Amino acid sequence: MADEKKSNLPTKNVDKTSNYFNNLGRDNAGVSVTLSENVINWFQSRTGSRDSAVLLANALVSTAESLNENPMTVINKLRSLQGDELAAMLSFYLNTNRIPTSLLGLKHPKKTVDYVQRTIIF
Repeated sequence: MADEKKSNLPTKNVDKTSNYFNNLGRDNAGVSVTLSENVINWFQSRTGSRDSAVLLANALVSTAESLNENPMTVINKLRSLQGDELAAMLSFYLNTNRIPTSLLGLKHPKKTVDYVQRTIIF
């Protein structure tokens, strides 16, 4: 039995990794400019940042293509969601196409229990 190491990079199809890094930051290949701009504009309206909108749109389009879905159908399902619910559903959707060692998660703020919180005076 060979010594198998855990990695977030594909071990069988190295071309997928090369394609990912070669296409990083490029516009969504394989979809129309109109569709790509619609997805980017929707994310930009949510984030306020064109750069983050482009990255999110690329991730969503890539995931939708791998699942044989229309990216606008996914956006239409996400339109009604707000805040934490949107972040959770988007993370869940993007995780369907990610390697298990590289999953997205959510940061949950620590909740202070009233009995533990106290003031220390020096």
